[in-house]
Amino acid sequence: TEFDAASYGELSAENLGTGLDEYTILTKNPEVKTVNGMDCVRYEMEGAMGDAKVYYELGVFEGEHAFYQVLTWTILDQKSEFKADMDKIINSFKEK
Repeated sequence: TEFDAASYGELSAENLGTGLDEYTILTKNPEVKTVNGMDCVRYEMEGAMGDAKVYYELGVFEGEHAFYQVLTWTILDQKSEFKADMDKIINSFKEK
């Protein structure tokens, strides 16, 4: 199977939920976009382990020689406070 950013991203987003008590992928139809010269697909997810509810943003990049995952997260209650920073972190990724 040939992996690309879309297929690798889907697998990565699904695998993140392994081991959590609750897990939801919020991004239903992710789009592949170009970020810093690489194909990138992004996902938003929510999960919980016991009483701890967490919000995740995942960026999966297809580089020239490898795939890269940039995972950011925060406590769900702090999503509005940190979402812009999480976006910046993912968008800043570059392949050397």
